[in-house]
Amino acid sequence: MQSGSLNIDKLPSNKLKDELLKETNFTEVEKQGALDEKPANGISLLTKFNQKATMNFHRSKKSCSVKSDLKCCRDINYYLDLIRALINFSESSKDHKDALKQLVENAWEGRLGGSGYNCQNTSDEESVRKRSILKQLYDYCDDKNDIEGKEREYKNYLKEKWNRIISYTTSANDNLYFKIKDWNNNQSVKYIDFLLTPKIECSANYNRIELSHISFSNENPTTEEARGVAVRNGDEDRGATADEQASSGPGEGTRLTTISAGDTTHHVVTQPGLEEKEGEKGSSLRETLSAGFSVVGAVFFLFFLYKFSPVGPWISTLIKKNPGEKRGTSDDESFLFLNNPEHNDHYISYNSISH
Repeated sequence: MQSGSLNIDKLPSNKLKDELLKETNFTEVEKQGALDEKPANGISLLTKFNQKATMNFHRSKKSCSVKSDLKCCRDINYYLDLIRALINFSESSKDHKDALKQLVENAWEGRLGGSGYNCQNTSDEESVRKRSILKQLYDYCDDKNDIEGKEREYKNYLKEKWNRIISYTTSANDNLYFKIKDWNNNQSVKYIDFLLTPKIECSANYNRIELSHISFSNENPTTEEARGVAVRNGDEDRGATADEQASSGPGEGTRLTTISAGDTTHHVVTQPGLEEKEGEKGSSLRETLSAGFSVVGAVFFLFFLYKFSPVGPWISTLIKKNPGEKRGTSDDESFLFLNNPEHNDHYISYNSISH
């Protein structure tokens, strides 16, 4: 197949194509309507294809086995998966489609592997997707040096190559991503984009990747992680009882305050003067209450000290002793003076008898 200046048949990825499809009727099989239930040509077409293709694969597998090269397996699986897609989109009843698929499976059962060659073709859609990713990875890296400057033609070729398998393995609502273990920094890649417009760096060890290394997800994990961060940030914002963010321009007489409480946000316009006065009143009230609490605390502490500590009885004893010991100096001297006989002789006592 020639496409502009790009020779599709000469691409490294297609080096086994002629060998595998030699003398087969694959071009007839892939024609639109060829596998429809009416006129019922599907069984004869697929029987003829299977007979020739199995012999071609057997010959190719010998050389692939010697080199431990699974390219023979990847390439024949591509054609078998493509035939499944053609059967699926044929205008046939479900029973007829199932019969055609079973015809293909029976023809290839036990022929893909064996003799030390590990090749399988399970029919579930996820296995088809994994095989498609693996083939595209190997094919693109094999072709990369040959398509420089011819990317547009190569893109058109990939569209023709993969569109039917993409339609078979996805639906309109699918948002499939995949990643390959220990490859491409474990980054997730969209399944459809990878098949139609691959943009990857082909590392030296790409040919070590196997089907078991591929895993799928319904959404890009990077997006999920970003959403998780956003949700956590939102929870932190909502968790604040009152998160105020005030902004005012120069010369403006009002201030816009945003108050977030729960999931509700209120915007309040206030006058700066009123706000400052309210702040001063609140500050004075807080200072008064603080002083009052300090006094009450001190009184309570002294009461506790007097009532329940050894200091209390000592203070009581001290108070009881002080009146007798600290009688006024003038009172003591008068008492001693009047009771001293030496002093009494010099004083005349008068009886206060009224005349």
